[in-house]
This record gives sequence, structure tokens and C-alpha cells, in this order.
Amino acid sequence: MTRRPLTILLPLAAASLLAAGCTTFTDDNVIARVDDAELRQEQIDELLPLVSPDVSSEAQAGAIRTAISVWIEAQVFSQAVSDAGIELDDTAIDDTNTRLSGQFPTFSEISAETRDLLVEYVTGLDQLPALPRPSQADTRRWFDGGPQVSGVACVTHILVDTEAEADEIIDELAAAQTEGGEEAEAAAFAALAAERSTDPGSGANGGFLTCDVTDAISTQFVPPFAEGTLAAMPGEPTEPIESDFGFHVIRLNTYDESVADLEAYFASGYVQARIAIDSADVYVNPRYGTAEGINVVPLG
Repeated sequence: MTRRPLTILLPLAAASLLAAGCTTFTDDNVIARVDDAELRQEQIDELLPLVSPDVSSEAQAGAIRTAISVWIEAQVFSQAVSDAGIELDDTAIDDTNTRLSGQFPTFSEISAETRDLLVEYVTGLDQLPALPRPSQADTRRWFDGGPQVSGVACVTHILVDTEAEADEIIDELAAAQTEGGEEAEAAAFAALAAERSTDPGSGANGGFLTCDVTDAISTQFVPPFAEGTLAAMPGEPTEPIESDFGFHVIRLNTYDESVADLEAYFASGYVQARIAIDSADVYVNPRYGTAEGINVVPLG
């Protein structure tokens, strides 16, 4: 998720993008909708000073998209907490109201509807770990949809000096998959990493590098590697990817191979929150962009 003043409190390491369900309807005065809740211009006017207090006219469109994203995020998470039957503590609500009023000079001036939504949203963020865990089938479908869906990637790689060596490794992995399926391919990948990878740290660990959110992968690794990782699908080795270090064959672990690594993301509420986003019925008026999960991006 894009960093925003109101959402910097979100206790998730990142929020890369999800494709939420979208519905078309005819009221052109509606800017966005989450399920039955509608966002209109007067609420955007209230949110803009909070998300972009000194926005220039040139940046107005981006600020509006950010304001819409904040509203969508608030609706989705507040509804998820409510649907789970989690009651927010009155003292915590009062503390959040006081904190937001001190952080944003215009907060006390906005309508009660918008103010209550934002207060409940920020207060409820601490309750995300208490949301019910999705079923294993739903979690597997979410994670195995790839990092563009889940926002998480559990990354393994084999690093070699030449593209020809990388091609040989890909051929051996394909043969293992043909003979024994995905499990055999995963075992072959780990063995080849230990035998041939010039990255001794990950090679000794079956090629495993990290299990992290997409924002962190984008910033921690060199661009060709990060881009290749985020374009990959779990269980499918990539074609050779060249970086300054050599040629990489990247493989993202599948859900079944990543259960232990994902436990921390359940504990933080990250998985529950991402799947709540994925399940929401989100619409954005095309005049303002399109919804990618809770984020609003320009059309095209």
C-alpha cells in the first residue's frame, strides 16, 4: 500500500496491490463505493486537507486518488473488524480521536460521519491480528496468485556466471517436474542451489533468500532481480535474469512450502487484511481512476 499520512499507522509491512471485485453503476456523483457505502464530493473535500494539506494544483489529481484510497481502506478494514464481532474499546476510540485531532488541525471540523469512520479505522488497526484466519483453501488461492495479488513473496534463487549455465539449470528443473511433479522440482531446485549457486549464503539454504512483502523486495534487491521476482509465480522457475552479480534462476515457494514463513504475517494481521481487501466489492468512478485493491491508480 502506498504510504499515506493516515495509513502510516497501519501495522503491515507493506501493501502491494490486489485486484478487488468491481461493480459498475450509474450515479456519476458517486466517487467510490465499498459494498453499500458511497463516497461523495463533500467527503473528499474533508479528506484532502488530511492526506495532502498543501497540495498544488498540479498534484491535485494524485491527492484526490490518495484521499479515495484512504476512504476505501477505512471502509474495508472497519467493516472487517465489525463483521468479526470485535468491539472497539471506548477509551481507545477517545484516545484515537484526541491523537488525530492533534495531528490534523482540521480534523475536528469535518463531518461526524467522516470523523467517526477514520477514528474507528485507526483504532481498529490494532485489532487486525484478531480477525479470523481465512480458510487454508482461501489462503492458498491468495498466496499462490503471486506477489502481485498477495503482496508477499518467499524467494529462492540459483546464481550462476553464465546464461548457458542458467539454461542448463532450467532444463534440469523441467525434467524433474516432468518426472515427479512440483515436489520433485522443488527438491531439485534446492539440490542445484547447494551444488551450483555462486551465492554461498542462499545456496547452503536450498537457494532460500527471504520471505518478505513486495515493497521490501523492491527496495532491498537490485532492480532486475526485484522485477523478475515480482513478476514470477509460485512454483514456476523463471527464465535467466541477468544482474550485476550474474544470472539468476528465481523460484517463488508455493503456499504449501511457505506455511511456517507466513505465520508472522498471520500474527500481524497482514494476511487477514489482504484477503479482506480482496473480498471487498470496490468501485471507483472512472473519472478518478480505477481500483487496484484499496489503491486508486490512473486509468491506462
